[in-house]
Amino acid sequence: MLRRSLAVLSVAVALYALRGELLRGGVYFALLVAHYCLAPVGSGHVTSWQYEAAERLVRPGLSQVRDRRGIHHLMTIQAVVSRVEHAVLGTCQVTRAQDGSWWVVPPGVRSPESGGPVVIYLHGGGLIGGTALGGGLYLELLAVSSNSSILSFEYGLAPTTTPAAAAQQVADVVAAQIARGSRVAVAGDSGGGQLALLVAQHVKGQIVAVAAMSPITVVTTGNEEPGLVSHQECEHTDVVLNMDQMREIVRLQGCSSAKDPSCSPLYGRWTDVAPLMITAGSREILRDHAKLAGARARDAGVDVVVHIEPGVGHCVGSLVALGAPEAALAVEGISVFLRSHLS
Repeated sequence: MLRRSLAVLSVAVALYALRGELLRGGVYFALLVAHYCLAPVGSGHVTSWQYEAAERLVRPGLSQVRDRRGIHHLMTIQAVVSRVEHAVLGTCQVTRAQDGSWWVVPPGVRSPESGGPVVIYLHGGGLIGGTALGGGLYLELLAVSSNSSILSFEYGLAPTTTPAAAAQQVADVVAAQIARGSRVAVAGDSGGGQLALLVAQHVKGQIVAVAAMSPITVVTTGNEEPGLVSHQECEHTDVVLNMDQMREIVRLQGCSSAKDPSCSPLYGRWTDVAPLMITAGSREILRDHAKLAGARARDAGVDVVVHIEPGVGHCVGSLVALGAPEAALAVEGISVFLRSHLS
């Protein structure tokens, strides 16, 4: 309880630092701890009271993030929070590589140097922001549960680096790990999930599995694709990702069109892609991105699992440090999938 409360405090203070409201962040922290201690189990909500409390905690800070500067600021804070989570809650060895990427290696797992299994993880941020250290406790749990080392890769960001160029960077890292004798999977969330899918379409026959949590699969804010209605339906229910952010992502990724397969994996070549797991929340604007990509992959004969978690928003696994059972289940589901293909 104390360790989790310290992690919650770091998240609360960091998020409210976006608005200079440290005092209010402290108040929310106190209320959240009280909620942990006093709230009854089984309140009748679709989601758990822990998830509802976490959403109340993060909503005011995240609602202010509208452009690239805000996204970058948020992701920088997330990296600081991740350091706190590693220090307070972590059990893995976390080391920085020369290129700025981070290794997360659980105890007792065969090292990547000796050919142990590796998950190359691609952080979120819409490919326009974020950092490899941003995963925090989520990456530690993913490493432990999947029984593999995680390389959280520091790929290039738009507009300096195009999505296609970033995918090539990841492909080079995949090749380097395979040359060591490792079985390699690729995973990512949000923009990192978009990149993971682009990589999967680029390095067929090399990786053993792909997991994408809340991926962007078509770079648009419109409704070019039939069935893409979650942009409108979930615009006011997604706490983490809003349409202003999506407009900024679309602008800075600089794709020639929404149907450019070098940006939008929905329109890429799905044939012979590695076994695939795509997850999303029913209340997030990228819900239908996941559904449509899963359908395209399935039509192409890919072994694909698509899971839409009821009642939750964008990248639910990122809330694991706040104790939400939905987040823990999301991490466990992805871990089981990866472990089954890496072992």
